[in-house]
Amino acid sequence: MMHSNWIESAWAAHSCDLRHYAQGYCGNLEQAEDAVQDAFVKLQQTTPEVAGDPPRPWLFRVVRNRLIDLHRRTRRERSEDLLPALAVDAANPSVDMGAISALNQLPPRQREAMVLRFRGDLSYESIAEVMSTTPSNVGVLLHKALRALRDELDLSAEG
Repeated sequence: MMHSNWIESAWAAHSCDLRHYAQGYCGNLEQAEDAVQDAFVKLQQTTPEVAGDPPRPWLFRVVRNRLIDLHRRTRRERSEDLLPALAVDAANPSVDMGAISALNQLPPRQREAMVLRFRGDLSYESIAEVMSTTPSNVGVLLHKALRALRDELDLSAEG
């Protein structure tokens, strides 16, 4: 596959999810779009052998690192205080706002793992790469998050 076709294919397949992840991570649409654009500029400067084919986990890691760097420079927040969340379209009737609210109450690393797994559609290994941890730690984070969500949503259903 020619390099430009690989970039175009990656843009079509991943840019929407990357923007969604980035906006939830930083809460700022302009910063999110800049981070995604920067990731694709970096992708143009690399090869499929380096970034992977498909480059999805690599792109998520580049976006995450760009946002952390931005916030370190501005000193508005410590990087561990950045809270990836699910940006949702409230007009979408299929969105369970209770579930989104429960998700956004999770500890930051659990929430990030959930977003990367279920919105980003990444494997445990890819999530570990993005979050600089191990696949087994990703499993623990997801297990704790799912248990907390189940408990929260069960309590909500009773009330």
